[in-house]
Amino acid sequence: EVHGPVRVRNQFHFAYADGTPYLPFGTTCYAWTHQSLAMQEQTLATLAGTRFNKMRMGVFPKHYIYNENEPLMRMFELGPDGKEDFDRPSVEAFRHFEQQVQALMTLGVEADVIVFHPYDRWGYCAMNFEQDCRYLKYLVARLAGYRNVWWSLANEYDFLIDVKPMHQWDRYFQVIQETAPHVPLMSIHNGDVNDNYDHHKPWVSHVCIQNWDVKRMPEWRHEWGKPVINDEPEYEGDIVKTWGNLSPQELVHRYWITVCRGGYAGHGETYFDKEENLWWAKGGVLRGQAWQRIGFLRQLLEADVREGLTPMAELKWPGPWARVSGAMERNGDYRLIYLGEHQPWEWANGLPLEDGDWQLDLIDTTLPTVTGHTVGENIAKAAVLDHDVIRPVDKPYHATGGLAILHGNIAPDCAVVKKSAV
Repeated sequence: EVHGPVRVRNQFHFAYADGTPYLPFGTTCYAWTHQSLAMQEQTLATLAGTRFNKMRMGVFPKHYIYNENEPLMRMFELGPDGKEDFDRPSVEAFRHFEQQVQALMTLGVEADVIVFHPYDRWGYCAMNFEQDCRYLKYLVARLAGYRNVWWSLANEYDFLIDVKPMHQWDRYFQVIQETAPHVPLMSIHNGDVNDNYDHHKPWVSHVCIQNWDVKRMPEWRHEWGKPVINDEPEYEGDIVKTWGNLSPQELVHRYWITVCRGGYAGHGETYFDKEENLWWAKGGVLRGQAWQRIGFLRQLLEADVREGLTPMAELKWPGPWARVSGAMERNGDYRLIYLGEHQPWEWANGLPLEDGDWQLDLIDTTLPTVTGHTVGENIAKAAVLDHDVIRPVDKPYHATGGLAILHGNIAPDCAVVKKSAV
């Protein structure tokens, strides 16, 4: 279904242009468009099997731990000196990036496009201000027509402050505003948790941060008065870097805290692979477990949340909300309370005070299904008892499908029918 571009709604939340709520459940694959074409197809296939609806992705390739392979294409044409000429974008490279943005749009995934980053060996982050602006205008001209494009000015902008001072970052926002045909979603991402950009500035549509202290979400909402997406509450994985070795249970725990305090979180996965094909860097396949449980949370929220969740503490609802996380829609019809690490034998805080019939769902957020096992584990010992009922693919009941499309006087507006029922 096509709902149009995403925009901010109800101050702290998002919706598509047609009013359909949009709850960002994003993942990170910084350099996926710079890998082999086969691996890029694998990334798209993996993404299609998840419930992620936003992808953080860099325009430029990345040089960093587990990111040292050569990119698929150079981003600028070579000059007479054999070096990339930053005034001559490679049409082939940018066309390919554009095509992958479109591929995400086909999947219903927003492309959170990272314009600059500091992890570089090609000189892209050291382009001069005039070159930066020309590159920005070219990029916006190519991508602004896609309804799924968000603009992230930088990943960890503060690590570039020596070559791109603060006034330049302000100007980059303005260049996008002046070039894009409509008002886009724009953000900028910090490296050091104490070096956030001034998100009060009018061109910032929503706050994008990285911070492991997820219980501070109400503080950030109050400080900036805009939607807050903590895209890096640290990653599920097992690498040596402490930001990349959370257990799946811990990342899911941080997701629930974030959502139940009125914000949004991002996913990343960094399990070591001898080929150095880590999802967070290059895409490919997911090896962890958090993505399934995060998908369940999205499914849970989209079933009932319409206007966005507000922290109960912000609504002055009595309760220990500095420790326990709770949020509700402002009309009070839907409430989500996350006890997390707490295990009280009884609980009343945040529940309706009025008499009436209320439905209460008690959820163990650490379990991937109601049985306590994964779907694969649940069906691992299943066997087909009657092959005339459940047939193999090479021996179908009918040579053609079981549905038919009808046209004509009995179905003037067209109809879909089940053949065996006609």
